[in-house]
Amino acid sequence: MQDSQMQAQQMVMAWAGKIPEESTLVLQERISKATDTNKVASLSMLPLKTPVVGLVLGLFFGGFGADRFYKGNIGLGVLKLLGISAMWIFAFIFGAMTTFAGAAVGDEEGAAVGAAMGFGLMGIVWLIVAVWVIADLFLVWKGIKKDNFDKINNQLLMLGL
Repeated sequence: MQDSQMQAQQMVMAWAGKIPEESTLVLQERISKATDTNKVASLSMLPLKTPVVGLVLGLFFGGFGADRFYKGNIGLGVLKLLGISAMWIFAFIFGAMTTFAGAAVGDEEGAAVGAAMGFGLMGIVWLIVAVWVIADLFLVWKGIKKDNFDKINNQLLMLGL
């Protein structure tokens, strides 16, 4: 009995930082009740994702959806990639069109106003993108931990634990 509790504690310690902290005791109890050490040992082979990798990807490539792709949310990764790209393209085209339209008619003031509107729109787009990327840092961090817990939990159910 002591051996299974020790093995359960070591297993949960190995998962520290990869699963929600509030779920460690629940997992440790379930694993310590196991009688077959081979089943418990098979849990160490589960491929768990690292939340720190998701955070780093989000910091450097969050605007491209890399953090969502890593987490496994392919649909949200594509949406983030296409959505953010479309916003940048729209803002750039709008700014260029208003600037050139004013300059084409010889209206220097109109061109300046168009450029200011374009840069203003690009600033708003940048703000939206920044909020989206920062919010996703927290969502992906917690989501990876929850996904890892769900993967372990499903494996325990399949093993009959």
